[in-house]
Amino acid sequence: MRSDRPANLTRLGRGAGATVALAVCTVATAAVLVAGRLSAILVLVGVAVALGSYWWMVTTEARRPSLTLRSVVVAIAIVLGAAVTIGPRQSGDLWSYAMYGRIVAVHHASPYKHVPDEYPNDPMLRFVSSAWLHTGSVYGPVFIAFSAAAAPIGADSAARTRFLYQATAALAVAGALLLVWRRTRSPAAIAWLGLHPVIALEIVNGGRNDALIGLGVLGAILLVERGRLRASGLVTGIGAAIKATGALAGVGLAIWTWRRRGVRRATIFAATALATVVVAYLVAGGGAALGPLEHASKLVSRASVWSALSISSTTAMIVAAAAVAVALWRYTRDDPVQAGIAGPAAFLLAGPYVLPGYLGWVLPGAALEHNRRTARIIALQATLLVGAYEIFHMRSSGLIADALTSSAGLLAPLLGVVLLVAFLAPTRRRAPAPDVRSGRTSVRSRLRT
Repeated sequence: MRSDRPANLTRLGRGAGATVALAVCTVATAAVLVAGRLSAILVLVGVAVALGSYWWMVTTEARRPSLTLRSVVVAIAIVLGAAVTIGPRQSGDLWSYAMYGRIVAVHHASPYKHVPDEYPNDPMLRFVSSAWLHTGSVYGPVFIAFSAAAAPIGADSAARTRFLYQATAALAVAGALLLVWRRTRSPAAIAWLGLHPVIALEIVNGGRNDALIGLGVLGAILLVERGRLRASGLVTGIGAAIKATGALAGVGLAIWTWRRRGVRRATIFAATALATVVVAYLVAGGGAALGPLEHASKLVSRASVWSALSISSTTAMIVAAAAVAVALWRYTRDDPVQAGIAGPAAFLLAGPYVLPGYLGWVLPGAALEHNRRTARIIALQATLLVGAYEIFHMRSSGLIADALTSSAGLLAPLLGVVLLVAFLAPTRRRAPAPDVRSGRTSVRSRLRT
C-alpha cells in the first residue's frame, strides 16, 4: 500500500492541475479588473498571470480532463461579474455606440450623415474618443437601431449607459457559452471560451458589440449544421448589419453549403442573408450608411501585421482579401465550424486594423472544436493582442515602459505574421476522433457519413 500511495498522489496532482490553473486565472483576471488602475506594472503582471494560467489550464485539461461544469460556471460568473461592475479599462467604443444611438433617438438625425462633434451639449460627447468625434457610424443599421432603443434607457446617466452595453456583451457571451455547452457537453470547451482573458478584460468590460457578432456567427454555424439554411441566412444577415465584417462568416458557410449540399441550398442561404442586409441598409438610408466605412478601411492598428511596414492601407487590404480567399478555399472543404470561422479569422490575422475585442467574432465558433489547430491559433492571437495592448495603454513612462512599448510594437506584428502563415499553411487531414466525453462522434464524422 505504501508504494501505491505516491503514485495515487501524483495522479491526483496532475488531475487537479487544470482546476488550480482555473482558480489562478479567475483570481488574476478579476483582480486586474477590480484593481486595474492602481499600478501599471502590477496590471501587466496580473495580465501576464491571467494569460499564463489560462494556457496552463487549457493544456493541462487537454492532457487529463478534470474540470467540472460547476467550477467552470462559477469561475466565468466571477470574471464576467467583475467585468460589468467596473468602467471600461481600455476600449471606449461603447461611448461611441451610445452617442450614435443618441443622434437617432435624441437628436433625430442620421449617424451616417452627422458626426458626434455636431452635438457639443450632449452629455455623452465628453466620453467619446477624439479619434471618432468627426466620424459617422461605422456600424450597421441593426446595431444603430439597438443603440437608439437603448438611448432612452441610459438617458443622461453615464453609469447606466455603460452598464447597459456591458450587460449586453455579457449576455451575448452567456448565450454563446450555453450554445457551446449544448453542442459539446464539454466543460473544457466553455472554459476555453469563457475564461480567455480577452472575454472579460476587453469584450465584456468594454461593452463591445463584437460579442453580438460572435454569437451570430456561432448561431449561423449551428443552424447550418442542422440544415436550417433560411434561419442561418437570416442570422448571418443580421450579423452583417451589426458590423460589415460579419458577412465574412456567411461567405464561408455559403461556399461550404454549395460544396456539400449543392447550388440550390447554397442559393437559399445566400439569398436570405443578402436580402436581410439589403433591407436593413435601405431602411437606414441606402448608400449613405456605407460612407463612413471608407474612413475605417484606411486605418492601421499598432499590433497588426502591417504596423511595422511603410505600406498603404489599400495594399494591406488587398493582401488581407487574398488571405481570406486562401482560407476560404482551404477550410470550406471541412465542416461548417471551420467554414464559418475561416474568413473572419483570416481577416483578423491579415487585416490592417485589428483590436483585441475583434477576436470576439470567432472565439465562440472556434470553441465548438477548441482542440483543433485553427482554434489554438485564434486563441493565441487573442493572447498576443491582449498582452500587446496592455503594454500600449500603460499609464506610465520611463526607461522600462519605453522598452516594453517598443518591444511590443516590434514583436506583435512579427508574431502575427507567424500565426498568419500557420493558419494558411496546408496540413494533413486526419480522420475525426470520437468525442469521448459526450459519447458521440464529431460533426465532421457525422457529415461524412
